[in-house]
Amino acid sequence: IVITDSADNVGGGAGGDNTVMLEALLKLRGETEGLILHHIPDAEAVSILKASNVGDTVTVKVGGKRDSRFCKPVSVTGEILCVTEGFISNDGKFTPKPLVEVGAIVCLGIDNVRLVITELLIMGPQPSLFRKVGLEPFDAKIVALKTGIGYKVTYAHDTKNVFMADCPG
Repeated sequence: IVITDSADNVGGGAGGDNTVMLEALLKLRGETEGLILHHIPDAEAVSILKASNVGDTVTVKVGGKRDSRFCKPVSVTGEILCVTEGFISNDGKFTPKPLVEVGAIVCLGIDNVRLVITELLIMGPQPSLFRKVGLEPFDAKIVALKTGIGYKVTYAHDTKNVFMADCPG
C-alpha cells in the first residue's frame, strides 16, 4: 500500500519534513501487520543520531523544522537499525543525474515503523533510499511517500492500493 502526501512534495517546493503523516503512522502502527516505511529529511536529527551505534535506543525530535507553519517536530524513540551515507540510485529519473546524494542516513525502528532520516532533501520517491538502509520497500505493508504523482514512476508497477492523504501544506 502506498500513502502519498502531495502537500509535502519537495519537487513542488515543500519542505519535505511535515510530520502529520508520521504522527498518524505512529498512532496507528499497532493496527498494521507488517512494516511501515517513511522518510523525513532532517539534518539536525541526523547530526545528533549518526554518532550513535546500531542497536542503541535513542530519542530525538524529527521534522517540523523546515515546515514549521503546518506542523511541529515530533519526538520519537526507536532503535538505530542503520547508519550510513552516500548516494542512492535515481530510480525515477527525477533529475538528470543517475545518482542522488543523500548525505548521512539513519534508520530508526519504532515497533513496525521504519523511519529513514536523511541529512539532505531527496527529489522524488526513490525505492533505492530504503534499500540503502537494508529495507526492500516492496516487501513492506505500507510505504508512506512525500509525492503527488512521482510514485507512479517508481512504485505503481507493484502497488495494490494507493491512498492520497489530505495533509496540510
